[in-house]
Amino acid sequence: MRIAIIILALVLLLCLSAVPMVPSAEATSPVWETEGQMPGERSGFVSAELYDGRMLIALGYNSSAAEHIDDTWIFDPGEVTWTAVADSPVMTEASTAACINDVVYIFGGRLSNYSYMETVLVYNVYENEWSVGPVAPFEGMFLKAAAIDDHRIIIVGTDPDRRGCYIYDTLAMSFSEAEALPEGRLSGTLVKDNERLMYFGGWDSTNTVQEEVFGYNIGSDYWWTVSVMPEARFGMTGVMGTDGLVYLLGGAAIVNWYSDSLEKCLAFDTYYGNFIELPDLPEAVRYAAAVESEDGRIICFGGHEGNLGMLNVYSVQAWEVEASLSSDTVEQGGSVWLSVSVHTSFAPMEELYGYAFLTAMGVTYAVYDIYSLGNMAYLEIPISEGITPLGYVVEIYDLGFNYEQDFVFEPMALTVTAAPSTDDRLDDLQGQLDSLQDELNSTRDELKEAVDAKMDAMIGYVILIMVIATLVVAVLLLVRKR
Repeated sequence: MRIAIIILALVLLLCLSAVPMVPSAEATSPVWETEGQMPGERSGFVSAELYDGRMLIALGYNSSAAEHIDDTWIFDPGEVTWTAVADSPVMTEASTAACINDVVYIFGGRLSNYSYMETVLVYNVYENEWSVGPVAPFEGMFLKAAAIDDHRIIIVGTDPDRRGCYIYDTLAMSFSEAEALPEGRLSGTLVKDNERLMYFGGWDSTNTVQEEVFGYNIGSDYWWTVSVMPEARFGMTGVMGTDGLVYLLGGAAIVNWYSDSLEKCLAFDTYYGNFIELPDLPEAVRYAAAVESEDGRIICFGGHEGNLGMLNVYSVQAWEVEASLSSDTVEQGGSVWLSVSVHTSFAPMEELYGYAFLTAMGVTYAVYDIYSLGNMAYLEIPISEGITPLGYVVEIYDLGFNYEQDFVFEPMALTVTAAPSTDDRLDDLQGQLDSLQDELNSTRDELKEAVDAKMDAMIGYVILIMVIATLVVAVLLLVRKR
């Protein structure tokens, strides 16, 4: 008995060993991809996002050639194309800029004669013209600027202690003081997040690189400490993502133009307040620029490492969205299904919240709540029986896992057609009944013909059998007579 059990166990083991093991599926991590090249090397330059998502790129320093730059370009992140525009009247490095209504305002920086630029430099995108604004009450380089509303820009890191902050009113063309930074900072990363600003890293008045993250309340004009970075860093490029993350790319840890740059990338989750590690850039770099494209790519370009500039344009897919309707036409009183999905590479996406609006000619006719666990949602959109038949648009707003996320979707056309009247419906039903009756009559006739044909065949068979029987009897009688 024991021998039989042992033999059976060995057979089972051999069978199991013959079964191929399927490797476990692993999620593919997003990586940086090369999307093209810049027109030339450039570091310590100004970059400002325009109203349509393109970026103005100007000024800066070419480390390889050891010279300042005055050429100006507009970069389209969607097509990854560069368009040359009017050259700047001056050449600076380490200036800062912000854009309001497609007019770019540039502050500070060191001129090619190694003095500081004292006036505001202005570029008008529509007119493709440069002009000079008022004299600023400060000077310096590696300052940071951000638009805080539709006519004001804050400039951070002025004064000898590097704590100074000024607000420039583009309408009045005047400066006013704002609350000073908690500590002096230069060459950090300044990002706008709704009604607050965040300043990451930078070096202080003793040229010591710091890791604090400061927050600024725009409405109340005060600074506070938000968080602490995993490591001290300056010279990062930063961009606020639609997914609620602040992307911080590259940088350096030692205050020297030619010190080692970093390829490390981080993201700060503005909802949870924690840092997330991202894939490293293919090249170490500082003083680059970054922008988020409409299709969810984070794009990084420019900057330098040592005495070499980074020519390649890199991107990583941070998020993707998709939305569709089950039909683009629906009758009054009917319904269609809305399908929505959001995939994020780095940001948490545990649930989906948002709204769908049914609009036409600027008027909202219905609002629908979107909610789902996970990153996909399906919503039935009922159409009122009394709604006017015409072309409508389904628009999605405020969609995301939390209030820091706001994914953008293309509007979807939906045509509402008139539902048939009661008389039309009765006529249609009567027509269907008549059609069914006709089909029934036709089927009955076909059955009758089939039955008649079968009866004729049966009668023929009977006659044939009788004839055969008669012949057989006749043959038998003839045989007996003989």
